[in-house]
Amino acid sequence: MQILHSDRKKGEVKVLIQELEDLWTLYNIIKPNDYVRARTFRRVVLRDGDAGDRRPMVLQIQVEKCEFHEYSNRLRVLGQIREGPDDFVSIGQYHTLNVEVGTKILIQKDKWYKHEIKRLEKSTGASANKIVLICAIESGLSTIGLISNYSLSIISTIRHNIPGKRYQNQTKNKSREEKQFFESISKVLTENIKNQEISMTILCGPGFLKDHFSQYLKDYIATEKIKIDIRLASASSATPSAINEIIRKGTIAEFISNHRLTNETKLLNDFVERLGKDQGLFSYGFEETLSAAKLGAIQDLLITDLVMRSRINKDDRKKLEDLFYLVENGRGKIHIISTLHPAGEQLQNYSGVAALLRYKIQ
Repeated sequence: MQILHSDRKKGEVKVLIQELEDLWTLYNIIKPNDYVRARTFRRVVLRDGDAGDRRPMVLQIQVEKCEFHEYSNRLRVLGQIREGPDDFVSIGQYHTLNVEVGTKILIQKDKWYKHEIKRLEKSTGASANKIVLICAIESGLSTIGLISNYSLSIISTIRHNIPGKRYQNQTKNKSREEKQFFESISKVLTENIKNQEISMTILCGPGFLKDHFSQYLKDYIATEKIKIDIRLASASSATPSAINEIIRKGTIAEFISNHRLTNETKLLNDFVERLGKDQGLFSYGFEETLSAAKLGAIQDLLITDLVMRSRINKDDRKKLEDLFYLVENGRGKIHIISTLHPAGEQLQNYSGVAALLRYKIQ
């Protein structure tokens, strides 16, 4: 992200979106009642009965809702129009700004908090989103998922009836059915490799079927003139739980360093482990965690994106600013955890705020 203009007195910051990570940053910064101005397209109907046509224009909207669509590389900001060309729009009408890489937007707030400015500044050197295509496979069943820096999405489940080993007279049938099974999976994987910026494909599951499929997939994508890094990993099944298992075990981190979702999952696992041992090296809940921050005890602060976006009144925002200041001043690290994957959902069940402590405070 590039900061093009900043006027703290007017509460204005103008930025240029340069990568997907920037959209995630803005998703956690833009709040209801903020004002956002950007160049957009809006359908204009000049005569009754006309379908109208889409015209470029600059609009300012008062934000009501913000949605992050990572796989379409887009942030959707919905709200009422507050400024625009009088000939084509009416104040108070609703409009959605589609913010993408290359978009310039002006954000105006009643008050910018220090942690929001810091997040904007940090995003100028943010790493690119790393998308991993993962396929869990066993005889007759495969689950395929997309794992990004922010989320886990199950995109396909493939089932195919394959004869068992005990029916010797069905050996030829088994070979034919297994080939069809492999082909069905390969088509889904190839389509996603073509349409997404995939960093790596991981094949996992019990036994040796994943090894056999790996060779088939390599031959298949070679005919499609596609190159992709394919890795193998063990998992207990081919169900969606196998993909969660791969994330929890840190398998992705073994192949790709600094993968955000994997690191967030590890932090949440550390918190749950400390919670189970009950040795006092953790806190959860906003007030308890704020008390730990005042003592300089926080090593890692974990807070969900839902908490970030829900604390919109001035008192709540001020408390959040105080918490972030105390953690950073105490040399702690702040991690905003996405609720678009299981670790974030789990953290939300613990109020959405937790911390790993350096030492016991009670």
